[in-house]
Amino acid sequence: MDVYLKVMRQDNSSESFTLEHLRSISSNMIFAGTDTVSNTLYWGMKLMILHPEIQDRIYREIEEVVGKERLPSNAHRNNMPYTEATLMELQRFANIVPLSIFHSNPVETTFHGYTIPKRSIILANLWTVHRDPLEWPDPDKFVPSRFLDHDGKVVQKKGYIPFGIGKRACLGIPLAKIELFLFFTTILQSYRITATPQENEFCLNIQNTASVVKPYKVIAIPRM
Repeated sequence: MDVYLKVMRQDNSSESFTLEHLRSISSNMIFAGTDTVSNTLYWGMKLMILHPEIQDRIYREIEEVVGKERLPSNAHRNNMPYTEATLMELQRFANIVPLSIFHSNPVETTFHGYTIPKRSIILANLWTVHRDPLEWPDPDKFVPSRFLDHDGKVVQKKGYIPFGIGKRACLGIPLAKIELFLFFTTILQSYRITATPQENEFCLNIQNTASVVKPYKVIAIPRM
């Protein structure tokens, strides 16, 4: 915001840098940055309940890299490939923004033989991309190893685009990745997450068709 205001002061005639635009950008950063991360973490805890073996493997990696006496930091990410792969699979699987955000073309264009009129509303169906069986074998299964090579290193997949793609991809990608990693690992470092007896049947029969997971209760068992 400081840089933005500085540019405004330097060029008062600019139509690109205005207080109205700054308010819009700030609102988008706040709302898009809180709802998306919190919904992804809701999905993450649910999936850790459903896959305790994955949760235990992440905890072992936390123990090896971070230990028990200090908190995880962003500096640990590169040394925790399984955790990073799990977060990537979480974003593929959860699809919390299934249609990305609205885009529009300033001029009429032709794409693959289709004419797209000027100022059309264009949506990217990220749900379909992340559930494409040609790209993701058994796409409805939660499999973090999709994002690991034979040496256990993280690999990028061309069909993995939870933040969109190209010049109009999400502005907050670096911040979102840091937030997800820190919250996710700090919770699992301190607690083992399990379902309550009342929630167990619901957890086991979850249907992966909604972008926002239904409210649920957990038991957080402190790790000694």
